[in-house]
Amino acid sequence: MIKERVLLVVLLFLIAASVVPAIPVDAAHENDMSNIEAATTPMRTLHVPLTADGTVVNGSYANTNFDTYDDLFLGVGYDSEWLMARSLFKFDLAHLSDEIKIQSAALMVQVDDEHSGIDFPVATHYSDDDSWEPSLITWNNQPSFEAQASSVIDSPDSPHMFEPGTWYAWDVTSDVRLTLAGDKVLTEVLKQVQEMYTPSTFKYLTKQSKSPFNASYILIEYTAPSVSDLTVNGHSTSPSIDYIRDANPDLGWQFSDADQGDFQRDYDVEVLDSQYYNGTRLWKNSHESIVTVHNSFGTNPPGNVHPFGTQEEFRMQMKYSDSQIPRSGVVDKLYFTSSRDEGVMQIENLEISMLQVTGTSYLTSNFSSNYDGRTPTVVLSADLFETSVRNGVIEIDIENTFFVSAYLDLIIEIRLTNNVGDLFFLNRTFSGGPGSVACAHGVGASVRMLADYATTRTYDLKLGFLTGRVAESMSSSYNGYPFSVDPTTSGRFQIKWNQSFINRAATIDKAYFLAMEMDDTPIFRNLTVRMVETPVLGNLDHINWESNYGGVTPTVVLDKALYEVRNLGGVLVIDFMNDFQYTNTHDLLIDFQWDAREGDGAFVSYALGDSSSYRAWNVSWGHTRYNDHGLAGYDLFLDFIHGEDTVPLEGCITLANATRY
Repeated sequence: MIKERVLLVVLLFLIAASVVPAIPVDAAHENDMSNIEAATTPMRTLHVPLTADGTVVNGSYANTNFDTYDDLFLGVGYDSEWLMARSLFKFDLAHLSDEIKIQSAALMVQVDDEHSGIDFPVATHYSDDDSWEPSLITWNNQPSFEAQASSVIDSPDSPHMFEPGTWYAWDVTSDVRLTLAGDKVLTEVLKQVQEMYTPSTFKYLTKQSKSPFNASYILIEYTAPSVSDLTVNGHSTSPSIDYIRDANPDLGWQFSDADQGDFQRDYDVEVLDSQYYNGTRLWKNSHESIVTVHNSFGTNPPGNVHPFGTQEEFRMQMKYSDSQIPRSGVVDKLYFTSSRDEGVMQIENLEISMLQVTGTSYLTSNFSSNYDGRTPTVVLSADLFETSVRNGVIEIDIENTFFVSAYLDLIIEIRLTNNVGDLFFLNRTFSGGPGSVACAHGVGASVRMLADYATTRTYDLKLGFLTGRVAESMSSSYNGYPFSVDPTTSGRFQIKWNQSFINRAATIDKAYFLAMEMDDTPIFRNLTVRMVETPVLGNLDHINWESNYGGVTPTVVLDKALYEVRNLGGVLVIDFMNDFQYTNTHDLLIDFQWDAREGDGAFVSYALGDSSSYRAWNVSWGHTRYNDHGLAGYDLFLDFIHGEDTVPLEGCITLANATRY
């Protein structure tokens, strides 16, 4: 089920001191006052990079691992015996935001070369076994896969079905949707449809280790939500909309989405001083929290031409230290600042990736080594990216695809092939840190492995969060309850956060716990999680557990026979059924019960003795059973769902008479 976020732009037309008609107008409908139209979001694309690829061959090679070879193999060939070859691809979809609505997904693979030029149809098959490793996989231990192909390329028959140096797309939309509803790790097996009694059709597919920028990927087409039927005090058409006798009217909208059962996650309502959506913002209602990572205060005008101030091809990495990141959370937007106040940015083949690393050294000229062994997450990819720049602020919406931890250094990578719009010089601190950059520019720069320069330059950056920060201690202490208790043992763990730390009323969607480990993923058998808004104050009772509910019936928000707690590079995320409405009247209690823990253990960040939360536990640790209670101080971040469809126009705002807004 997709949790949607809506961007709503409201324009107001004031013709008398107490009359506030609301008329959104764009250039094409300037004189059309018959209805109010909502802004919609066009189709967008996103590339999901490869996590792993591998190849297997039968016959006398059935126990051979081909990880050290430069190519992936596919088809049928003869080498003293007739052989069949298959290729496997693994993708991590955990970073895909719930907000995006996937319209289509394709497995993109490049054919590097072929043996004979003879082609037979090739199919991709879904596998729910993601346990294979490139360095270990063979024909004899390859994962099982669905007998029914997900997609087949079988045309054209002539002159060639497949050509070297060409990309091919297999439709895997259903597989991606199925994976997102499950463990969020996708495996696809590419094989020739007919693997016996055919001529030699052996093909060589591009392998990630040989050509990283020509490696296979998932191409996703998606839309963000839209709104319709914008209203002021419930009115949306003339003549009622023209004469709203209310200085502080209610601004409303209708959430619009094609998928049955979807719902709005959040909203962002703005009033601008221009009828064309490009003026100064006069008023805003949003749950977004914007924090400053770096501000040079314009001390080095006019800014830097790299990467948006010249018509060149670029690959640039920007690194920020953990000491610069003021808080953690899921990033909704990136904000850069420019010495140019207004204009339209138009970037061809823009791709932005983000990752966090434990290494604290400055960036080097070797782009790959800067990854510190991690795999970056592509947060935005567009053939043509276009955005209007207002007041010198470049706003890039990355659709809540990346969780930033304040405990780790942050790298933002920008790749583009050309700038065809207005040019923008980014503000930055020219040298001396605390951040650093590595940059390649010129023809072919977007796919280069080495930078033209690496230096201690720090670009201005702000991060926009929708995630609610309940508690973040910035402590270096970690606790093993409940995610690293003894394997195969049952347990119960309750934790209660003070309502004043939450300070928001909404449906709770996800919980995030900062983890010491970057990859470890705990698994629980027969996990049940309940939530309750409890009036019980102070310490929890570890004997009479139900008394901690305070007479309130808890809501089951998760009930799984087998549940894997995903680790998004140093943060554990638990996705709940969206059935619990928190009113912020009392404290929030989360109750975990399980029959056994499997998989990896993970320690989560906390501050011992911190009064933000209390806990009670009955767990096995070090082969000893512990049953007790006390202060918790656990770091916690929550994603909320806001279903409101009206907000009042209020606050310090003055609108001029007879003026379009």
